[in-house]
Amino acid sequence: MSTEVAEKLEKILRGELAVSANEITRDKLLIDDLGLDSVGFALGLVLIEEQFGVTLTEDQLLVCDSFGDLVDIVSAGQATASSEATSALAE
Repeated sequence: MSTEVAEKLEKILRGELAVSANEITRDKLLIDDLGLDSVGFALGLVLIEEQFGVTLTEDQLLVCDSFGDLVDIVSAGQATASSEATSALAE
């Protein structure tokens, strides 16, 4: 798990979405353990896309149940965005 991504996501969850879970760990479920509802999840998606510069697809979100899943998806999105930027510069 990317520590930097995890820390930034935790900051978003605690600060912007008021998640009060004492310990946010990779296995914590976003809805059941951390208390996100559909509105919070949608708001979080917008904040994540803005702050990380990634675009998350509906398919990715459908398999995103835990905090660890979210970290993995955002990390993969950053890698894809970086790769696309490098390819664009090379052209």
